[in-house]
Amino acid sequence: MPIRQQIQQIFRPKHFEFDASIRETITILYPNISWEFVDCIDGLPWFMQQSSVIGTVLPSTGGGTKLRLYCKNYHQLSTSEKLDLIVHEAYHIQQYLDTKSCRISIVNWGFNRRFIRLYIAWYLQLAVRAVFMQKAWREIPQLAYRMHPLEIPAYAQEESFRQWRIAYQNSNQAGRWDSLICSESQVVTHTKVAYRIIATLFCMSIALISPVVECLGKGLSYILGYNSSYYQDNSE
Repeated sequence: MPIRQQIQQIFRPKHFEFDASIRETITILYPNISWEFVDCIDGLPWFMQQSSVIGTVLPSTGGGTKLRLYCKNYHQLSTSEKLDLIVHEAYHIQQYLDTKSCRISIVNWGFNRRFIRLYIAWYLQLAVRAVFMQKAWREIPQLAYRMHPLEIPAYAQEESFRQWRIAYQNSNQAGRWDSLICSESQVVTHTKVAYRIIATLFCMSIALISPVVECLGKGLSYILGYNSSYYQDNSE
C-alpha cells in the first residue's frame, strides 16, 4: 500500500454509520448510550496500528465527553460479525458511562479518562501476575487480556447475544432478549495504587501527545496529496 494511503488511513480515517438493523438492535440493548457522542471509525488509532485488535473504544482527543469506536476493516465484516463486535464494544461504552468518564473535569480530559486509566492499570497488574506465573513472554499480553475484569463481562455479553442471534434472529422471538438489555455494566475498580499511578502517567502522556501527532499527521496527508477518491471508493 502506498505510503500516502497508509497515512490517510491512520490520520484521516473513514467514518461509518450503523445500518438501520444494527442501530435498532444496539439502541434496544443499550438504552443509556447516546450515540451522537460516539464517533465510529473504520480503522485503528495511530498507536495501535501493529496490534491484533479488531475493535476498541477510546476517548476522543479533545474535550472529555466524546468517545471513538474503532473497528478494523468494518465494511469487510458480515452483518453478524458487525453485530457481535458492536455489542461487545458498546458494553465498554456503558462502562465509560458507569465510571463517569464522559464528563469534562480535572480528572477527565482528552485521552485521560477514569475508565481507560482503570483499564490500563488492571492490564498492567495482570501482566505482572502472568510474569510471576512464569508464562512465556508471548503469552502474557493475551493472558492479561483474557483475565481482565473489564473484558470478562463484555465477552459474556457478546457470547449471550451471539447465542440469542443464532437461536432466535429469524424466529420473531425478539422478546427473549430482555435479559441482554444492559442499563448498567460491571466495573471492578480495586487495583493497586502503583499500577494506577503508572496508568495515569501513560494516559496523561497520550492526552498531551495525541493532538500533536494527529495534527502533524493530517498536515502530512495534505502535503502528500489528499486523495478524496480513497473515501469514495471505500465507502458503502
